[in-house]
Amino acid sequence: MVSLSMDVTARKRAEQRLRDSERMFRAVLEASPAAVSISDAAGRRLWVNSRMPEMFGQPLERLIGGESWTALADPAIRADLIARIEAGERIMDFEVEVRRPDGSSFWALVSHEPIEYEGRPARLSWAYDITSVKEAERALRDANRQLYELSQAKSAFLANISH
Repeated sequence: MVSLSMDVTARKRAEQRLRDSERMFRAVLEASPAAVSISDAAGRRLWVNSRMPEMFGQPLERLIGGESWTALADPAIRADLIARIEAGERIMDFEVEVRRPDGSSFWALVSHEPIEYEGRPARLSWAYDITSVKEAERALRDANRQLYELSQAKSAFLANISH
């Protein structure tokens, strides 16, 4: 009878550290204010964090397995982004309007990074809701336009008074 024993303590510790690291990574992604997804090379979502269903107005079951980028409001922008992504380009901080299934929309700042997921090429996508920023920009443009019109009216009034 031959007996062999091996100390696997170091391997068990390494495995536990890896599990802890994966748990922490998922906790960070779940706590993120951004909608985060991982899609396969064909653009089908493999994983999404809990913010995505909330932001995109769809249940988790419809998002997993669904195609990425289908919610973009402008078909031309969607086609351009898909072409850039398929070419392996990294997309950073791109502003897009996203349409929810109920017809409402929001503005998002999206980023996309080619990655490897479970040993295969994949895509990591982030989306931040920037609707309030876009609304503030519009309000500022409107205020500037009103200020310009008032300035023009004042100039015309002063010109008439001086004659």
